[in-house]
Amino acid sequence: MEFLEQSFTDIELAIAHGKQYSKQLEDTMEKFAQGEIRILICTNIVESGLDIQNENTITIQDVQQFGLVQLYQLRGRVGHADKEAHAYLFYPNKSLLSDQTLERLAALEEYCKLGQGFQLAERDMGIKGFGTIFGEQQTGDVGNVGIDLFFEMLFEILSKVEEHRVFPVTYQDIQNKKI
Repeated sequence: MEFLEQSFTDIELAIAHGKQYSKQLEDTMEKFAQGEIRILICTNIVESGLDIQNENTITIQDVQQFGLVQLYQLRGRVGHADKEAHAYLFYPNKSLLSDQTLERLAALEEYCKLGQGFQLAERDMGIKGFGTIFGEQQTGDVGNVGIDLFFEMLFEILSKVEEHRVFPVTYQDIQNKKI
């Protein structure tokens, strides 16, 4: 913030993050949407639904700390008007990034056109893995398990669905104590 204030002395700046009081955050976002604030320094709180027509540039620092879907959402916060949009992604020395991070960045670069969200989600699933359907684990590594074993595990889990089925009970059944 200090660096930007010194660099852009004639431009209004503000900070927005999730630990601010809701009224303060709302006021900041309103001023930013109206153009009173020209530069907004914020956490990834803007990922969830910020829609400001006039903004065409976003700068994201330390992209290695974000997931692919988060980066896609953040990148999508700009470019809603007829202006060309720019997303600048910054990370430390490339040699320090994990292979998975490099794959995420390559996928984001590859699927940059409008309407390619589904392809990006497929690529994300390929990078992270499928995970389990009825378990606590939400990501896995199907590549190491293999598709045959994956389907075997899937059918095993699906065969247990009947055991966990909940049958509906009507109000009349409760009244008549038929349960």
